[in-house]
Amino acid sequence: MKPPSSNKSNFDNLVNNNFDFSKIKIGLIISTFNKEISENLRTNILKELKNHKIQIKNSNYFIEKFVPGVFELSQTAYHLAKTSKFDVIICIGSVIKGETKHDEYISMSTAQGLTNASILTDTPIIFGVLTTQNIQQAEERISNGTYYARSALEMAVLNSS
Repeated sequence: MKPPSSNKSNFDNLVNNNFDFSKIKIGLIISTFNKEISENLRTNILKELKNHKIQIKNSNYFIEKFVPGVFELSQTAYHLAKTSKFDVIICIGSVIKGETKHDEYISMSTAQGLTNASILTDTPIIFGVLTTQNIQQAEERISNGTYYARSALEMAVLNSS
């Protein structure tokens, strides 16, 4: 398979062709562990979704759920996705390395759980979990929220075609 002839992403092409994202239904699930990081990711996601006219104040098109930790993202994503009310789900949080391997178990379990939920429900689920060595690295990656929002919009469109 040949690579695309353009350096533009599918998302860029959608934007350049004035695609109407306003009817996309999005679930956003936020881990409250490492709350400040999650809140900053959330802020960047909401800003980007607003830029593309997502109806974040209309619960028919956008809903937020808060969970205690990253590990709980999978189950909540699965339950939202199996309602078939959402075109895409974004899961955000952060796992910061500690002195044990606990971060590895949580990160891998969450990634696998979100993958399973996506496959079982045929709903795109965006893995917006920062996995870093320290808080500074997490703070440096807050801007990833913009990428997660764009990925969600692109996947919602791709999954609907």
